[in-house]
Amino acid sequence: MDQRAPGEGQYDFGSFRLDPAGRALTRNGTPVALTYRVFETLLFLVRNPGRLLTKDEIMDAVWPGRIVDEGSLTQAVFTLRKALGASDEDKRYIATVPGRGYCFTAPVQNVAKVVPVATPADAVPPARRRSDVLRMAAGAVIGVLALAATGTGVVLWRHGDKPSAPAKPVSMVVADFRNLTRDPLLAATFTAATKADLQQPPSLVVAPDSVIADIFEMMTRPRSTALTPALAPEVCARNNGQVAIEGAVAQAGANYFLTLTAVSCVNEQTIWTEKSEVTTRDALLPALDRLSANMRQRLLAVADTIPVFEAPLPKKRTVSLDALKVYAQARDVYSHGKMIEAVGLFQRAIELDPDFAVAYADLSAVYGNLRDTKQDLANITRAYDLRDNATEKDSLFISVRYGESVTKDVYATLHVLKTWTELYPEDAAGWGELSNQENWIGEYPEAVRDGRQGVALEPGQEGPYVVLARAYIHSGAFDQAAAVLAQAVRRHLDGADTHRLLLQIAFVRQGMAGVEREMQWAAGKPAERIMLIEAGQAAFAAGQVHRGLEIFTRVLELGKSQGLANYMAAANARLLYDLGAVDLARESLAQVPPGPASADTRIMDMRIGDAARTTAGLRADLAAAPSDTLLNESFAPQAYAALDLRNGKPLAAVDALKPALPIELRTFDVPYLRGLAYLAAHDGADAAAEFRKVLDNRGVEAVSSTYPLAELGLARALRLEGDLKGSGAAYRRLFVLWKAADANLPPLRDAQREYRALAEPSG
Repeated sequence: MDQRAPGEGQYDFGSFRLDPAGRALTRNGTPVALTYRVFETLLFLVRNPGRLLTKDEIMDAVWPGRIVDEGSLTQAVFTLRKALGASDEDKRYIATVPGRGYCFTAPVQNVAKVVPVATPADAVPPARRRSDVLRMAAGAVIGVLALAATGTGVVLWRHGDKPSAPAKPVSMVVADFRNLTRDPLLAATFTAATKADLQQPPSLVVAPDSVIADIFEMMTRPRSTALTPALAPEVCARNNGQVAIEGAVAQAGANYFLTLTAVSCVNEQTIWTEKSEVTTRDALLPALDRLSANMRQRLLAVADTIPVFEAPLPKKRTVSLDALKVYAQARDVYSHGKMIEAVGLFQRAIELDPDFAVAYADLSAVYGNLRDTKQDLANITRAYDLRDNATEKDSLFISVRYGESVTKDVYATLHVLKTWTELYPEDAAGWGELSNQENWIGEYPEAVRDGRQGVALEPGQEGPYVVLARAYIHSGAFDQAAAVLAQAVRRHLDGADTHRLLLQIAFVRQGMAGVEREMQWAAGKPAERIMLIEAGQAAFAAGQVHRGLEIFTRVLELGKSQGLANYMAAANARLLYDLGAVDLARESLAQVPPGPASADTRIMDMRIGDAARTTAGLRADLAAAPSDTLLNESFAPQAYAALDLRNGKPLAAVDALKPALPIELRTFDVPYLRGLAYLAAHDGADAAAEFRKVLDNRGVEAVSSTYPLAELGLARALRLEGDLKGSGAAYRRLFVLWKAADANLPPLRDAQREYRALAEPSG
């Protein structure tokens, strides 16, 4: 428990609370924006309630050591009265004593407050201290945003009837006043007064200074940058606001001229302008009051017609607003399954800002999904080089993508992701990335747990539903996965990723008939190629090699039209080999595009290709990438095991697969290979145990030809053990799975022959 010590306390009066330590004024919990000197004026008055304070006394307290005229105090009190909602008809908190000073007349209650005593730095781990600080900072920003959205103050309608409230609050920024007079104090006073005036009704929301500072940081500017009229529309746009208020005060001789202009942040068109001319300086503030009231009335009257951004702009660090807009389009397009279109938009955003770090990272992720390893690596490497240009959260994302594509250290990446979720527990993206990484290494219960967090935090996007549903599928919880995906469909969030998973579930439940129904959704859509890949793999899993090849021919045609190489060639070669189509596997292996060798390429080279060359290349890769978790713990062991099986050394293959034990159920590959090795060694019991790992965990690869082949392996293993009844049952389950398979499928013909022999009585 934290140790705490008494502080000065907070002051309550009316519906307000003044917090000296936090330098905050709230009304019914909602922040009220005050400039530094105005806040100091209020604090001095509140600390001395019911006592006449002379003007000199107040000025000495608020402007210590500075020579200022009474006009500064008059303006501060005027601004305070507006912020507190005082009017001629209402009770004033601040009473004027003519010729003498001011008195704070409202009852003030000093509320005891405790403040934390700092814990010694060496008593808390540095990472935890940083986490706490960042979490509190993020919470503070979120809190300010949430409170600001409720509006502040009591509406004091002085000019006609109150307009009806708009359907949604109008989000605004108020630029610093342009001061064209000889009085340097007018700009700050008028800016504060305008903010206080415009945000009186809850339907008008002025962005607080903290949010403005955050946005300047996104613009790669100092947080203390002045919000000039030239910058206000961009700041407003980056905040997904609607209106930028620009004010000016000018002087010509004895006359003063005031102007307030409302500009659309979406199209930068002028919405309304209010002007006033007065002949004395004392008339300026009342004139500004009238202009603000008129502007307020006008904005409320047209609120529902003020343009809004169709695609909200994300809070990303870039110097270019145009780049940010294109980036937002790219994200939106990608979220609807249009990967190729997203590539062009991300590239355009990068052209507009060549240092747009997170745009490179997102582009690398798209290329990764398109299986274009070369472009994935090039873009994430550039993003990593530019990561200091990104926000801290985006820098974490870049580090994750870099870990996934370059260093490939799964455990280090998991550490980054857990740091991400600790620092930003309200960020759905962090939980989604963590769930994906846990899925990647077979930690399925953890993936489900963290995927649920993502959906709870961000129910309005497709990604979290996909991540959670994938985790459920890998866990074998198909009904739960279907329910999650149904939510995405009901919310009209379903894109290619949703329907890929629906296709997997449909295949498990209804076979190729279910696949066909999902493919009807994809027909003619940009997502058709991705869905066809899933359908082709489903055809292979159903034992329909010819149909699968036809589908993949269509995939290749679509890929060429989109500038994509045949990145499925190696994977298909492996599937065809397992299904007994060795010549077709050789043809597919020959079509593998040049570039870094994939796990499937290495395994197929070990099985039917140039094993010596692949062994040398694999050794070089292992020496160059000691941090690559999957290469060292899964892919290389599989390749060496495949070579051992080719050379007739099944027990050596079993030994080769030992490094893969910790993550053996990330796919079916390792237990299936080990099962084949035990079969070759005539060890039926151990072979059966490995094949059962596949059969007991169908969701690990819901669409996989390895699953029916594991039934065949189990049937053979049980026959070795003399369990003819169990063996026969496994054969029959295989026949059900392959009831629509090609009649000449080699493993099916072999299984039918073995089953007939199994049924014959021994002589």
